[in-house]
Amino acid sequence: MLGEPSRARISLIVCIRELRDVAQLDGLLESIKVQSVKPDEIIIATDSKPSAATLSALRSPSFVSTKVVVNHAGGLANARNTGIAGSLGEVVAFIDSDSVADSRWLERLLESYVDPDVAAVGGPAYPRWTFQPPRWFTQTFYWLVGCSYAKPPGSATSVLRLFGCNMSMRREILMSVGLFNPHLGRMDGKPLSGEDTEWFIRLKSTIPPARVLFVPDAVTFQIIPPSRLDFRQLALRALYGGISATLVAKLTRLCEPRTEVAFLTDSLKAFLSSRASARRKTVSAGFAALIVGLEMVGMLMGMLMPIVRTSRTSVCRY
Repeated sequence: MLGEPSRARISLIVCIRELRDVAQLDGLLESIKVQSVKPDEIIIATDSKPSAATLSALRSPSFVSTKVVVNHAGGLANARNTGIAGSLGEVVAFIDSDSVADSRWLERLLESYVDPDVAAVGGPAYPRWTFQPPRWFTQTFYWLVGCSYAKPPGSATSVLRLFGCNMSMRREILMSVGLFNPHLGRMDGKPLSGEDTEWFIRLKSTIPPARVLFVPDAVTFQIIPPSRLDFRQLALRALYGGISATLVAKLTRLCEPRTEVAFLTDSLKAFLSSRASARRKTVSAGFAALIVGLEMVGMLMGMLMPIVRTSRTSVCRY
């Protein structure tokens, strides 16, 4: 096991589809430089080889070893797996390329691994807006931009799964359960998801006593520019969210209501009974109805799509 958390080697994996310039990672890398506990290495997994200038900038003397690995197969799940294959830490952590981390993020993650039953640890992802979002886009809709959409618990709590943009797990658990399923998750520019959800379901079925811990103080922030609220992007996120949920259910044989749909419906009822203005309620209600409808259409589409079943052995191999 890990022993003292300060002695555990931790590999930080950042997946980015195309790394054109190191400036794309400036915000993230600056936030990692000021961590109270530094990662032992940063692994950047990208679908195409960066330019010589970008590689040179990343390899220049820095606060921590940083290397780039190329994900030739493409897709987010394969990028995660490629990063894991190139890492050395007893713990591997994931953060999005367009995120920044609270200064004690890694420290908070590592603290929880003192408990030998803890297999994975993560925390919330809050939006850091670069503009003033519309008032009707309430926290209920934050899942559409990859952020926490419910009030987090006040203390560390066992959960079923974590956010893919703020999660970590023991390497030994990954080797036992298997890596991420390459047939799920974002690929070919399509905003599919579910590779992380399927992994956590597989974890609980493979090692039932394993604990997945949500730590509210292990915070990351997603940088949200105006383009993220483009209607087409939001609609595609909802549609492919429904497709992804159905594919995960078919793979795991776990039939459960789409979490976001159930949450959105319940939250909308609470919002409509609040003191918000009538116009704000009308706009939010209309948008919520559209999102729920798109997710349901996505679920139906997912039922018609073939799913490639991958054995645990082949998922483990890299």
